[in-house]
Amino acid sequence: MARVPRWAEKLFSTACSDGDAVCSPPDEDINGWDFLIEFPDRSYSGPLERRPAKDVAFVQVKSKSGGKPPSATIKLSNVQIACASKQPWFLVAVTRDNKGSHRFYGLHVWSELMRKSLSAVRQAAVEEIQLNKKQITIRFPSDTEITGDVVAWMRSEIDAVQGVYGDAKHHLFTTLGYENGYGTATFTVQVKSEDEIANAFLGLGNGLATSTFKSTESRFGIRDPAPAVFGPGNVFITPEPTDECEVRVRGNTGEPTLVLTGVVFDYAFPVIALERRKSRIFAPPIEMILGGDGQRKFSIEIPPEKKFSLDYLSIAGKISRWAALGPIDVIARRPNQDPLEYTVTFNDTLRGKDGTQLSCIMDAIQLVTRHSPTDGISFSINDMRGAIKDLGYFYQVLQNGSMRLVLKDPSDAPRGIASFKYYTGAKIAEWSFYAIVQRKVQSDLIVDSVRQITASSPVVIETYVFKDVNDGQLARIQSDYSRISEEIAGDGSDQALLFGNIANFIQSSNM
Repeated sequence: MARVPRWAEKLFSTACSDGDAVCSPPDEDINGWDFLIEFPDRSYSGPLERRPAKDVAFVQVKSKSGGKPPSATIKLSNVQIACASKQPWFLVAVTRDNKGSHRFYGLHVWSELMRKSLSAVRQAAVEEIQLNKKQITIRFPSDTEITGDVVAWMRSEIDAVQGVYGDAKHHLFTTLGYENGYGTATFTVQVKSEDEIANAFLGLGNGLATSTFKSTESRFGIRDPAPAVFGPGNVFITPEPTDECEVRVRGNTGEPTLVLTGVVFDYAFPVIALERRKSRIFAPPIEMILGGDGQRKFSIEIPPEKKFSLDYLSIAGKISRWAALGPIDVIARRPNQDPLEYTVTFNDTLRGKDGTQLSCIMDAIQLVTRHSPTDGISFSINDMRGAIKDLGYFYQVLQNGSMRLVLKDPSDAPRGIASFKYYTGAKIAEWSFYAIVQRKVQSDLIVDSVRQITASSPVVIETYVFKDVNDGQLARIQSDYSRISEEIAGDGSDQALLFGNIANFIQSSNM
């Protein structure tokens, strides 16, 4: 293959040398580039074994005699290689007038040049033209003239790219041309009722069963010549919300109203009769399905296998606890519409005992995490069920209300006890929660020869949240508990009954 004229090669090579870069030609001109540029080292002050590799770039040089801004033809096979590579590529045109003066013009293979090149490549592929048999014309406008250091210009183009260069270029390579979608599809659905179609458009159900599915890809507005045909399957629709909304949930216990934010999905195309329309209001964890025919469905969305944040689980637990006691009020407000008000009886898996337990457990966990970072903490109902024994002790010894110690032998504890002190903990999946607790003694009585020491609601002294707790962290809790106990014993201000790990004490007492 013919090489670039020697005068253009020499001018470009000299310009690279002037910029302290190494400019190396290939052994053979078969890979789409004329020079590999090794840029001068960047300043570096770290350990030598970590010094990063030199920055490099590939350059294809074009030449033209005359003083006007040039244009050049390049094989599509070469521009495809330039676009696909994660390394920087540049097109440089060298012009020389009849007086011997020369100019450099440069284009970075990026963004719009990649768009033009890949569009031409796709068109050739659709027309079944070999890429090395077709060329593309690249123009170098006057504003692409490089008036200073050629090497510095190339490096500035590279440095202007945000993030990791190779990743950013690969993103362009794989996404350009798909701005208006990836193509079109035709399919035949098999449904038993229109309700299945409505649910699919609301993001519900298990998709729509299809007997045939034909997909025609389109990139840069250029369609594949024939569709790809697939057999039976399921089509899933990802709906876009039509509105935002606010949902207020009023309990039946006198607690403050919960205010939830959510979104609305509508199955309400103009051709659909009003009674066949359907809406879905989702304000986690509340979901409301409202039919134009008057049908209503309300649920608390908390699949037992899915992990949720502490806030989500806390809200779900509270609503489940309210629902276990009877109907609750739900008010949904969409912009510029009258509020929708309902008195709801939930029929969910977390009603009754499960819902009450979830609420109590989350109250205890939030008491421990109140002053701790909670980002990233999540677990599932199934995770909690797997730890239910420890959680049972955990939430009972942290919940508000009194605690009573019953002693058949009154002498088993000294007189004058002012408080109970203990620590408690529970592990849910990889997360562990611990607290050191104090309860003030309210009364110390002997009733029918049995001593009853009653303490007030808990006061949390120290809290701990660990992911993948280790022996050192457990030792820290024990050390803190021992320190607090010794401080109390040392100043004599509070004679405390020390239980240590309260779960161990309870279990041993029941044996």
